[in-house]
Amino acid sequence: MKEKKIIIITSIIAIILVVAISTYALFTWTSPNTTLTLEVGEMTDVIFQEGNDINATNIGPVLDYNDGEITEFTIINKSEDEPTLSIYLNITNISDNLKEESFKYILQTSTDGSNYAPYKEGNFTTASTGKLYITQEEALPSNTTYYKFIIYIDGNMENPTTMMNNNLTATLNVEAATVPNAAETIIALSQGDTWESGASGVYETNGHEYRYIGANVNNYVWFNDDMYRIIGVFDEYSHGVEGQQLVKLISANQIWSSSWGNYNSTNTSGTYSSYKNDWTGNTTGVKANLNVLLNEYFYNKTNTSNTYGNCSNWTYYYSSTDYRTNDCSDIVGYGLPSNLRNYIQTDATWYLYGYSESGLSKQNFYLCERGDYSGCTSANSGAYATSTIAPIGLMYVSDYMYASGYYSSTDTTTASSYYYGNQNWLYKGYEWTITPRSNNSTNSFYVYYRGYVVYGTADYGRGARPTFYLGSNVLISGGDGTFDNPYTLSLS
Repeated sequence: MKEKKIIIITSIIAIILVVAISTYALFTWTSPNTTLTLEVGEMTDVIFQEGNDINATNIGPVLDYNDGEITEFTIINKSEDEPTLSIYLNITNISDNLKEESFKYILQTSTDGSNYAPYKEGNFTTASTGKLYITQEEALPSNTTYYKFIIYIDGNMENPTTMMNNNLTATLNVEAATVPNAAETIIALSQGDTWESGASGVYETNGHEYRYIGANVNNYVWFNDDMYRIIGVFDEYSHGVEGQQLVKLISANQIWSSSWGNYNSTNTSGTYSSYKNDWTGNTTGVKANLNVLLNEYFYNKTNTSNTYGNCSNWTYYYSSTDYRTNDCSDIVGYGLPSNLRNYIQTDATWYLYGYSESGLSKQNFYLCERGDYSGCTSANSGAYATSTIAPIGLMYVSDYMYASGYYSSTDTTTASSYYYGNQNWLYKGYEWTITPRSNNSTNSFYVYYRGYVVYGTADYGRGARPTFYLGSNVLISGGDGTFDNPYTLSLS
């Protein structure tokens, strides 16, 4: 992935090698400046020590490199991220006669400014115009580090007379860079906060989030040996984690079909949740079926539920006379191994407000889901919980609506329009959302096969896809988001 540069510091040192006498090469190094002290923002300071400009200093071959031409600088790392450091000479001219093994450089480091140790060294045998890296994208120490960059002619080696009267011109550069986290990478793709019908790409919505909109978007992610897709980047208004912009993923395909709110221990009707849309179970005493499947069986990749025991006993109510038993092997098989749970924001808030029907625009459904629209309450007319903190959830109704590129950014067509299934990368036919219907105790919203959003009783089996937020320490480390080259993730 492309890196975001935090600082690029050029010492503005022109290194010019001229003249020679006797059988040894004699060099004059000059610098156009007399002071090189640079302050670089709040992230990292790079200070070239006063008096270390190279200015008309004559040197010859030396037996000890410490007698060579020395440039000292200090880097004070103030970043809370993990920057990388690159130091290089940007060579604008070098004579072929100077490409000798005896013409060398060495970079030394110190933590106290007095006890220096060699860090990098080399020679100019393969040098050419352009960048000659001394270090390249290596971890920058977290504290203050002192550097000495020394160019010298090794007097312990043969120095051909052809080295005399030749030139090297270069500037010394120091770069610090950070790899943006996944959220920053996606935000950088934003095409603005307005779009016309037929648009595809990342757009800013509601002034503080960034979503993939349209049919043809490159938002594929390879995770847990399976394909996921990025819904967008959201701030604390959506996930409750203060001060964080987090990427929200959803499985690219429906992993299973399940009831939303019904769980049974036997194949008789409603022995537990009685088809309620109480996601948390705080009121009915029984968690919704999908809540258990997602946050216990799937998240923990286990056949045993803290709530209901071994999933060989798990049954869910499918329709009025048809009961389905499942041993959860399909769900557990897609579950998350322990090392991948570190990628997920486990304390994300999932909001459980809903509306009485589907006649809201995408803008108002978004506000409704967070309790900021008149008439929106939690399920059962406000009797059930308004939110829950958990690793895994489902997409919201507004997630589905905003994903459609059929309507422009300002369009206020309601969720009851079947055109929302058009040019919509999230559309997969029948599928549950996490949004309950507000004015009763048994209905939740889902996507109908024709593309519009409706509500129905929570006992019916419909498609479900695990949805979750990545932690702020997750990086996009490879890929370009296409299906053939999906993004890959790593931890910072």
